[in-house]
Amino acid sequence: MFTVKKSFLLLIAISLSRCEVMYQKSNHCYAKNANPYVKMGTRTAYQFIHGRTPFEKVPNCKPVQIWMMIRHGTRYPGRRVIQTMLTLSELRDQIIQNHKVRGYGHLCLEDLENLKRWRLSKSISIENAEALHPQGVKDMSMLGKRIRNNFPELFPPYVTDISPTNYKFRSLSGGRLSSSVKAMMSGLLDGVDIPGEELSINETLFAAYQRCPKWRTEVANNQEHLVEVSKYIHGPEYRKLLSSVSERLGFQDNVDMATVHHMWDMCRYEMAWEINKLSPWCAVFSEEELKVIEYKDYLVDFYKRGYGHEFNIRLGCPPLRDMIHSFQKIEKDNYSYSKEPKGIFNIGRSGSLHLFMTALGLAKDPIPLLSSNFKGMSTYQWSTSEIGSFTANVAVIFYKCDDPVTSNKVKFYLAEKPVDYPGCKNGLCDWNYLKNKFQEFVSNCNDDFCHETSSDASSAKLQKMFKLLLVLPGLVFLLVHIRRPKRKLRQFSLACNSLVKFYCDLLILAQTHYELHFHEAARYLVLLKYKRTENRHDLKLSVQDRILQSLSRRSVVRKDFSQ
Repeated sequence: MFTVKKSFLLLIAISLSRCEVMYQKSNHCYAKNANPYVKMGTRTAYQFIHGRTPFEKVPNCKPVQIWMMIRHGTRYPGRRVIQTMLTLSELRDQIIQNHKVRGYGHLCLEDLENLKRWRLSKSISIENAEALHPQGVKDMSMLGKRIRNNFPELFPPYVTDISPTNYKFRSLSGGRLSSSVKAMMSGLLDGVDIPGEELSINETLFAAYQRCPKWRTEVANNQEHLVEVSKYIHGPEYRKLLSSVSERLGFQDNVDMATVHHMWDMCRYEMAWEINKLSPWCAVFSEEELKVIEYKDYLVDFYKRGYGHEFNIRLGCPPLRDMIHSFQKIEKDNYSYSKEPKGIFNIGRSGSLHLFMTALGLAKDPIPLLSSNFKGMSTYQWSTSEIGSFTANVAVIFYKCDDPVTSNKVKFYLAEKPVDYPGCKNGLCDWNYLKNKFQEFVSNCNDDFCHETSSDASSAKLQKMFKLLLVLPGLVFLLVHIRRPKRKLRQFSLACNSLVKFYCDLLILAQTHYELHFHEAARYLVLLKYKRTENRHDLKLSVQDRILQSLSRRSVVRKDFSQ
């Protein structure tokens, strides 16, 4: 009996020893990292990326107006993300069991203990979904103070008249945006509160993309357009990520992609909420793996809100137009600027900011972001961690200068860092250059394209397809089967020119209103290339009758094709 008990205890000791060795052998220990990776895409804390040096004084110039586009401060997640966060404690328990009971996993002891002690903050609740976090209040207030200190000529105590005439604050109504306005105002105006302007959801200055159906269908929710994102998350970097994380956490089978993203969300939100504290969930990933997921954030944003689609440039026009028009009011050298606001502050979402940046031409890379170029991510200007963090912003300063050639100058700052804007000398732009650069663009600033019907777009595409269908097979047939191809080709060309528009319109109408399949329309149209007739009017009627017969068989209502 004693021998059995002794053997049993020895076996337990060996097993525990093996478990401890397994997770002590880890060469990855986040808790001991003195310089943890903090770039987390659009959930990056502003404290980690904003400029630290004061804005440079421009010699012989004085600022007369500052125009800013600002993303709201650090917020709580949305409802869906909060619901997944509420389930993470179960995943945490499974990870601990993998290490301590099953003997799998490679988290170091410190990371495992931190994860064991982790509890979701009670403030993370459905009631607080998307509300401004206390850290967001602090970020916005501190941004306001730094702007005030950098441009004392525009703010108290040099300016005694603090009113909506001198300072204009604009945002969409409610929630984190209104709270961000108040926090920004507090820091900027030293605690003085003035009425802000809350705009409706239909206001294009901030929400052009939200009221653009075509953008939603062809850009934001179009999987064909987002193919680079799909290729990336099914590519080698992501496969390796899933495998490494699963092994590190002690799962014999790979955890799914959604679970990895849930852990990353917890990691990056906690990093943004408590900037001086490490999140235990960040220990799940190595630095390289954090970069792999971060690059996915780049790709999504580039194609949804950046240079990945022309619609994004056009939707960024309204705030650009507002900036140009604001500066045009103060461009004359007659002190008219004294009657205009000294500061215009627009506070919106990341989408509004990035569409504006795209229209302005900021953070533009010489090549598009691709799924195959993860290794080149460090060279990209379109880094959502740098340009799209919480409280990210673009500041544009209009100066009056002692310059005999042109007295008006403009300077750009991105996240409080000076921008070397193309066409400008040392980042200081001639106002006339910028005005001429954007004149035509802002004069045609509208969202008419957003409301084009799908039939309008498909009509043009189908006409091209039908023309190609008509011409190419006909050319092959004529060149192969007819002795005098040049003469017949000329005759065929004349016939096409006179008939093609009629039949394209006819068949598009049929397909749109009668659900005629494309292959049916094509089959009837092919008759035009082979049928010999002296009376083309009869030919029209012949094809028309065939279509009507098909439609009749499909029990649909006929209409007059002559309309």
